[in-house]
Amino acid sequence: MTFPNDMMLARRIREINEVILTETLMCPKCAAPLRSIERNGMTIERCMERGGIFLDRGELERLIQAEGEFNVRALQDDRFRDERW
Repeated sequence: MTFPNDMMLARRIREINEVILTETLMCPKCAAPLRSIERNGMTIERCMERGGIFLDRGELERLIQAEGEFNVRALQDDRFRDERW
């Protein structure tokens, strides 16, 4: 049986571990700290010094797919249509 306090404790431990991992990630190019940024359910790491972006396995494909889905929706939306075409 799981109690609410146990679930809260487990969640807090996960949050602390994420902070620790985030703070210890270093840029493979310049050794500056990396900052984790979460967008649309995906977390990417960005170099705090030079701005480089680092993706985990499969994240590039997910970004490409999300962009394609956005473009399809935009083409179907009248607000984005250019009457000159």
